[in-house]
Amino acid sequence: MNTSIRVTTTVAVMGILSLGSLTILFLALHDIHNDYASPKVIQEQTRLAAGSLPDWTECPLEWTFVKIGFWLIVAFHITFAVSLIRQALKKVREEEKTEIVTSS
Repeated sequence: MNTSIRVTTTVAVMGILSLGSLTILFLALHDIHNDYASPKVIQEQTRLAAGSLPDWTECPLEWTFVKIGFWLIVAFHITFAVSLIRQALKKVREEEKTEIVTSS
């Protein structure tokens, strides 16, 4: 398979994963906004011990989605930047070859 096709396919797949990740991040952060309760804040407000809070107040699944989604988006942007740089370098090399051939 041609390298440029492979890079383009990789960028497209990472872009789709990035879009899905953004959607999941939005949903997770929306849920965290509605459900998350910092043990410190609850202790200060109600004088309860941190161990007496329900488990759902920590939102572990949502925070996991946020972490995974963040790294997927970072990977997409790195892949996209590398592909842009490679395409630009390829174009510069082709232009240099064209200049050499026309000047000879």
